[in-house]
Amino acid sequence: MNWWQFLGWIQGALAAYYGVLALITVGLVTIAIAAGWRRSRQLTIDIGATMHKSPLAPGVSIIVPAYNEEATICACVESFLTLRYPRFEVVVVNDGSKDDTVGSMHSGFDLVEVPANNDLALATKPVRAVYRSRVMDNLTVIDKENGGKSDAINVGVNHSTMELICVVDADSLIESDSLLRIIEPFAMEPDRVLAAGGSIRIANECKFDGGEAIEVNLPKARIPRYQVLEYLRSFMLARLPFGRMHASVIISGAFGVFRRKELLEVGGYDTSTIGEDAELSVRMQRHMIEQDLAYDIAFVPDAVCWTECPPSTRVLARQRARWHQGLSEFLWRHRKMVGRPRFGVLGIFGLLYYFLFECLGPIVEILAVTMALFLFSIDYINEQMFFLLTLGSVFLGLIQSFAALMIDALWFRRIPRLGQMLRLGAESLLEMVSYRWMTQWWRLKGQIAWFRGKHSWGDMQRAGLSTAGGAAAGREAGTPLSLSGAGATLAALEIAASLEVARDGADQARAFAMS
Repeated sequence: MNWWQFLGWIQGALAAYYGVLALITVGLVTIAIAAGWRRSRQLTIDIGATMHKSPLAPGVSIIVPAYNEEATICACVESFLTLRYPRFEVVVVNDGSKDDTVGSMHSGFDLVEVPANNDLALATKPVRAVYRSRVMDNLTVIDKENGGKSDAINVGVNHSTMELICVVDADSLIESDSLLRIIEPFAMEPDRVLAAGGSIRIANECKFDGGEAIEVNLPKARIPRYQVLEYLRSFMLARLPFGRMHASVIISGAFGVFRRKELLEVGGYDTSTIGEDAELSVRMQRHMIEQDLAYDIAFVPDAVCWTECPPSTRVLARQRARWHQGLSEFLWRHRKMVGRPRFGVLGIFGLLYYFLFECLGPIVEILAVTMALFLFSIDYINEQMFFLLTLGSVFLGLIQSFAALMIDALWFRRIPRLGQMLRLGAESLLEMVSYRWMTQWWRLKGQIAWFRGKHSWGDMQRAGLSTAGGAAAGREAGTPLSLSGAGATLAALEIAASLEVARDGADQARAFAMS
């Protein structure tokens, strides 16, 4: 194979790659719209009102891992304790904080030390003390040695008493009826639903009271505004259709619910991986499939958790690199599932999609850019075709953004004002040609870190959520590993699809090959 033949093979492979991705994207948008409409019809029947009054509603243990949350932990826990649900407990696990997080809880909830649970199903770092509140009988606070978020959650699972485990971040706010909504699938199919995830929304510049968003504003800074679009596309155009197809890969670490029995059977959260939420979701599904047990993973788009996103590119770059490193880790660990029919739609579509278009996406896109620049330099681009396909790819990218905005506007309404919708729609074009390329570079760095065996979380500095009672701030929320799974936008698709050697260049290549 000579150089020109190799160049042609690469062009064909890239064109096929992005052509398939474009078709999948259109399919996901179509399924997402249908799933959004279907969910809106279900919302006309308020099962939550019935569950709220029913003593038969499944019990829920809300586990809140906390690290250095002294200033805000009481306000956050108060919001969790006021959730609209008949039977739940809140288990706060202090993961060896360097500040006085436990002291703040003592002052706010009148804690008293109680005997620790010695019947431990999961191995964890040592527990220093267990406390119960004198004023809130469903609140438990555990102080333990530092072991990381996964270890803290496992401690919470060990000390939980309910059949369902709900994991939330200490710096997040859950809408008051969202626990009812996310538990609904378990109530409808108690023997089938294995886990459920909710939507994550950006809280920057919003105002809250008792867990409710009383004023939803768009972030003033451009980087957080781009993340509003990014999260919206991720949950409306990826999680929603993937859930509908029974191909869910990720349950967000910021707001997810699991059956405790199966969680214990698979050994709890893995403390050695960065992407612990996705890894657990896949491991639990693998366990069910290998045991020939029927199950389902539900995504509930109207069960909403609000969290603050990184406001600066420096912090955002570290976050996205970690997410992609975690993605690479769990795909490698469960590589035997990828593309295998034995694992159903999860194996032949869900995991395969994440491997081809999420994990390999940054590598392929940078290859496409490099190749495009090279072909431009030797005048081997069909400029007319390039222009037409550029318009096509821009249109495809805009369809994604506007479809996500439409789904939210029609059925979920978490962005209330028309002006906000129009502004986000207008900015989606700029986001495609600027922000998306930054995230691709950061993701590539995460992949390189995985290849090199690095394992670091880093620190997250946040400004804090604006609440009626004060600010709620803390470390990074457990949001999705990959936020833009629904499709490629702008340059990658246009470059790969339009890398057509000009007619005269093709003739020259063939002549060269025959010489």
